[in-house]
Amino acid sequence: MAHGHLGRGGPVATFAVVVITAIFGSTVAEVPRLWLFLVPAFVLVAGERIGSLGTERRVQIATTVAAMQFAWIFCLKAMEDFT
Repeated sequence: MAHGHLGRGGPVATFAVVVITAIFGSTVAEVPRLWLFLVPAFVLVAGERIGSLGTERRVQIATTVAAMQFAWIFCLKAMEDFT
């Protein structure tokens, strides 16, 4: 495996773990808790893929991700009961 290349097995295995826990998890709260540790793996794979794109496409993706994060934070604050 070349330096800086994560290969195809990592993303496929990570996706499989998330899908399996989502399907076979016994409670709704269990699934996010179980796959939360996999977030860094997703970020590494996404960062590698985005880094190989052209500058214009990277800016588009960064803008889209920032908008999605803003929407997520807004929905979380609006819908959750933090009392």
